[in-house]
Amino acid sequence: MLNYMKRSSLFSLISIFFLLSLVMVACGNPTVSVTPAAATPNQGQRMAQSVANVDMVPSPTATPTVQNTPDPTPTPDPVKTMTISWNSAPSTIYTVGTANVRNIPFTSGYVIKTLAAAQTLTVYGTVNGEILSNGALWYRISDQNSTPEYIYSELVSTTKPVPVVTTGPTATPGKIIKVNLTAQTISAYDNGTLVHQNLITSGQPNLLTPTGTFQIISKLHPATFYSPWPKGSPYYYAPLNINYALGFQGTLLFLHDATWRGTDFGPGTNVPHTAANGSQMTGSHGCVEMSVDNSAWFYNWATIGTPLVIAY
Repeated sequence: MLNYMKRSSLFSLISIFFLLSLVMVACGNPTVSVTPAAATPNQGQRMAQSVANVDMVPSPTATPTVQNTPDPTPTPDPVKTMTISWNSAPSTIYTVGTANVRNIPFTSGYVIKTLAAAQTLTVYGTVNGEILSNGALWYRISDQNSTPEYIYSELVSTTKPVPVVTTGPTATPGKIIKVNLTAQTISAYDNGTLVHQNLITSGQPNLLTPTGTFQIISKLHPATFYSPWPKGSPYYYAPLNINYALGFQGTLLFLHDATWRGTDFGPGTNVPHTAANGSQMTGSHGCVEMSVDNSAWFYNWATIGTPLVIAY
């Protein structure tokens, strides 16, 4: 009995070991699926890939080179052509005020000299030059063998100016206004007695105040003056507000106040100059300018029809 039990135990142990071995064979070690790693590229492959990577890098945007464009060579002003009509015999003219003599019949020419009023000149020929207030006529006042000298026609007269006496009694009855362009004064006479006198500024060299005998034909208070010259003209001016104006030649010329001048009146103010305040000034556009107080005096004193004499 004891032997039987021993054999049974031994058989059980053997059976157990047999079953365990079967399980191990059936299950085995767990299978792991491994994806083979990519083959390590050799040196040639690495160089090719490096080149490919470089090629794939986008090229940087090129910064444009800015070249300095040279300034164009300025086109010279065309040479002004002109035909001089030479006189068969020289004639005599007189300056009617301060006048510039130029090397060409254009205001762009340089000033050779400046003449005072009532100077005697000899005309050797005429030429059409720059068109100013009196047209295009200029006089050649040097002969054919001398350095060219030209003067604008409005600055001269064939009649020698007669000076106007603005001081002392006058025999003219009633009221009369006298303007002395040499002294740059305006005077009021009543039955031969000087009742008022003050400084003025007359027309600039190329826009002279005309000489002669006129009448006061209009009285304006206030008034706005508009430029008869277009924008771009050297004589253009913006609308001007005037307090007192006495018209004496159509609608163009007046005795009037000029507030923009301050106290800049008197001899020398009718030509280009530096005023006391440092600004660059010149004469009027042909009118007779004065201070507001003096303009108001003449406005209140003169009547329509009052004679006006302008001379040097």
